[in-house]
Amino acid sequence: MKTLPEHLQLCRQTERRPLKPYSFEARQIHVQYFTVLVILNRPTDTNLAPSTASLLASSYVAGMFEDFMARDELRYLGPIFTFYCLTAGFAQLSCYRYADMVHIAEENLEILARALEELSKRWPTAIGSLKHLIDVREKVTQRTQLGPFPDINFPNTTAQLFSDFGPDLCRMWHPIYQRLPQASPFVTRDLETAGILHGLRTPNNQTMELDMATNAAIQQQMMNSNIAAEPSLEPTLLQPQEWFGQYGVGSWLTNDWDQGGLGW
Repeated sequence: MKTLPEHLQLCRQTERRPLKPYSFEARQIHVQYFTVLVILNRPTDTNLAPSTASLLASSYVAGMFEDFMARDELRYLGPIFTFYCLTAGFAQLSCYRYADMVHIAEENLEILARALEELSKRWPTAIGSLKHLIDVREKVTQRTQLGPFPDINFPNTTAQLFSDFGPDLCRMWHPIYQRLPQASPFVTRDLETAGILHGLRTPNNQTMELDMATNAAIQQQMMNSNIAAEPSLEPTLLQPQEWFGQYGVGSWLTNDWDQGGLGW
C-alpha cells in the first residue's frame, strides 16, 4: 500500500492524514486492503474481546461503501464486493453486546446492509449474504449486554497497518482512539517504511527469465485443465445457496457465528 502511485493513495501524508480527492479506483483498492485486515486480525479464541484492528478496518469498509452509495457507484462493483460487505458486517456485530459501542456498530451495519441490498439487484449472491447478516444480528441482539467495551490491546506492529490513514472514513476511530493506553500508535515510522521500499528491488535478468518460464508453464497447465474440464457455470451466475454454501460465502467465514461464537 505504501508503494501505490500518488493518485491511488487514500490519504495525504500530512498531520491527521486528511483524505485525498475522491477516486473510485483508490477506494476499491482500499476496501480490499481493509477486508484483509479484518480477516487476518480475527481473534483465535472466540471467548476473547473483539479485535480492535478488525473493528477499525471494518468501519473503514463501511465508510467507503457509504461513499459508493452516495455517488451511485455500487452498480460498477464486481460480485466479490458482496463478500467484503459481509466480512465487515460480521466484524461490526462483534461489539453489539457493549452498550457504549453498539450505536456506532449499528450505523456501520445499516450502511453495509443497504449496500448488500443494492448489490443484490445485480449480483444474486448478495441476497444470501444480507439474509445471513440479518439472521446473525437478530441472535446477537437477543443476548445479554456485557457492559462497557473492554480494555484495548493494540500493539505497535498492528497500529502500523493503519499509520497512513486518518479518521475521516472510520466512525470507530475516535471511540477506539480514546481508549488506547498511549498517545498515538498511528504515527508513521519513516525508517521502517524506508526499509520496506528499499526491499522492493528490481529483479535481475536471470530471476526474470525463471519467473517467465514458470509463468508460462503454469499458464499451459491451466489451459490443459480447462480443456479437459467439463463446462461449468461461473459462481457469480449461481443462486446464493449454490455459491460456496447456503449463504453465498465459504463456511470458514461463518463458522464462529453458526457455532454461537463471538470471536469477531
